[in-house]
Amino acid sequence: MNRQGLAGFTRSALPIALAGTLVAGCGDDGNGDGATGVTIDDLAGTWNATRAEVSPTGGGLRIDLLGGGGTVTLVIRPDETFTLTTNDLLLVPDTALNGTFKISGDNAATVTIDGGDPLQTTFQLSRNTVMITIRGLQLIHLLPPAGPEDAVDLDATLTRSGV
Repeated sequence: MNRQGLAGFTRSALPIALAGTLVAGCGDDGNGDGATGVTIDDLAGTWNATRAEVSPTGGGLRIDLLGGGGTVTLVIRPDETFTLTTNDLLLVPDTALNGTFKISGDNAATVTIDGGDPLQTTFQLSRNTVMITIRGLQLIHLLPPAGPEDAVDLDATLTRSGV
């Protein structure tokens, strides 16, 4: 191939090769939702809260749940199920909530407590720490203390257990 033919070939082949590289590098994460980034396998494990606060859905006073020495544990499984356990928390009876945790986009998930409505959830994973917000979680009696639990937003920072 002469020099002019090689230059023409390079001008047409280079953009095609670059486009192919970009498409290959922008694939989805394999969980079927078209999102890139964190997968359920990245989140699977046992997570212990180092910070857990609730506030009424829509805003209001924040309540520190761990201030009295209680614990919040989140177990996320590869099959998209989870258990959220609370023990010895201020204002919250010992609880084990079970349901599904489905990643719905980058740093977003839909959490559904067994028998409940889907709750919008955001998270940020950084190595072995996850910050998570679950909106509208019925977990706590605010005022008055009788009747069904009030909907609250749970904001928590959790670290992976056993690492």
